[in-house]
Amino acid sequence: METATLTHDIRPGDLLVYRLVTDTTGYYVTKVTEKSIWLVPAHRTSITKSKSNGSPFPTVYKAIEAPVDIKEHEAKRYGIRRDGTFRIAGWANPLHKAPVTDFGEEGYRPYVETDYSF
Repeated sequence: METATLTHDIRPGDLLVYRLVTDTTGYYVTKVTEKSIWLVPAHRTSITKSKSNGSPFPTVYKAIEAPVDIKEHEAKRYGIRRDGTFRIAGWANPLHKAPVTDFGEEGYRPYVETDYSF
């Protein structure tokens, strides 16, 4: 997954993900300036799909979308690092653009995933 940087590819309205060991958290970009980015948690929809790869513990993909009612005071501001990346904490991994997958009748959508095999 390619690291997202503010220098060229993140705009308001984009969905981003933060990857943990077994889970992914989604964020919605509300505002971008030269030195900062404002994020709110993305809304997880009821659209899901799972993949088991022969294991009894599946990986579950859940579609995400922009929150319905975004209040400006709910967005959290994060600073841009010198390398152009942004993180939700100083020790955290950089955020990435949300990947997209085919949810069948629902079409292609950005998603977060939970891996139950750990």
